[in-house]
Order: sequence, then structure tokens, then C-alpha cells
Amino acid sequence: MKKYKLEMGQFLEEYSKVLTGKNTGIKNREDVNLNNIESAYDVIEIIFSDDIYSVNTGYFCGFFEPSFKKYKQSFLKKFEFYGREIIVSKIKSDYERYNRIVKYKGESSNE
Repeated sequence: MKKYKLEMGQFLEEYSKVLTGKNTGIKNREDVNLNNIESAYDVIEIIFSDDIYSVNTGYFCGFFEPSFKKYKQSFLKKFEFYGREIIVSKIKSDYERYNRIVKYKGESSNE
């Protein structure tokens, strides 16, 4: 199984401890070419270093929304999240929230 480690600390702005903003998440996704990484690796380990204090929901959705749509219910198998428990639990909560919104809007997230 081929794994790729993606260090999210590289995206922190100078003097910042928070990953924030949907547009920033979209740009960071493009900067690392996450689509190609997804195609080339079986599992992507997302590493949140201790210097990251928070990940804004907008940033998370900007960075991962295409992956949510592509992997649907297997998203948490494709992406493994590591870091402080408060960050990892928020990420999983944001993912579950996204799925509820998609279902509410009538889109299918189970295919």
C-alpha cells in the first residue's frame, strides 16, 4: 500500500497558527496538486503539526471538498488524519457536517 504524508504546517501564513478561509484551502490544494497525489497513492496521511492551533471549517471544505465528492463514504479511509486530538476530532466533525448538508440538499454522498 502506497502512502503519502502531507504536512499541513507548510500552509500556515507567517505568524499564524490557524488554517483559515475557503479560498486559501482551494489554493493550497492546487499548490500541492492534491488531485495527482490522490491518484498516485492509496492512502494520504494528513499531518497537523503541534504549531497548528485550529483548522477553520471553510479552509477544510476548500481543501477537501473535491475529495469528499470523489471518495464519498470512503473519504476517511483514503485520508488518515494525525495531530492533536482537538484538531483531528474537529476535522472528523466537519466531514460529518458536510455529509449532513449534502444529504439535506438532496445530493447523494453514499454512491
